[in-house]
Amino acid sequence: DVYKRQVSTQSTGESEGWTDEEVEESRTTWGLNKFDIPLPAFWEMYREHAMAPFFAFQIFCVCLWLLDEYWYYSLFTLAMLLMFEGAVVNARLRNLQSLRRMIQPERRVMVYRDEVWSPVKSSELIPGDLISLTKSEHSVCPVDCVLLYGSCVVNEAMLTGESTPLLKESLKDICASSPVL
Repeated sequence: DVYKRQVSTQSTGESEGWTDEEVEESRTTWGLNKFDIPLPAFWEMYREHAMAPFFAFQIFCVCLWLLDEYWYYSLFTLAMLLMFEGAVVNARLRNLQSLRRMIQPERRVMVYRDEVWSPVKSSELIPGDLISLTKSEHSVCPVDCVLLYGSCVVNEAMLTGESTPLLKESLKDICASSPVL
């Protein structure tokens, strides 16, 4: 309800910004604007993989082969299964570490709240905040937002895998150039 009001008034430029009570309510609902990727221990993730249905089926097959006295084949298959799962877990851990390295540090941004522009850490932003981004050489802001005025170049590699930064235009420019249907 409050979120819808805020977004609709911001697009017309009549926003008063969030009040302190609305900020606290929104923080309670949405949490911090952080992308935290937990990194589990190797054996914890290995245990998770070992509980997968296909892995359990393969272990069951190895047990059946052991009952049929296919000792060498069964033990070789078991060793390969265990090593393969270890390799898969290592790959997943490397991917998680790579994602953690891509996380941008917090930045200070100007946010409009209680009819005043004030600096706030990007992790403290909430849905519907009206922020101001300035031109600078390394102006990076790790947020998902709607551009109301101006244009900017956006690197969405972490979200979409798109390797080329894209030029984004504001809603005002898009609405002015689009015919009304």
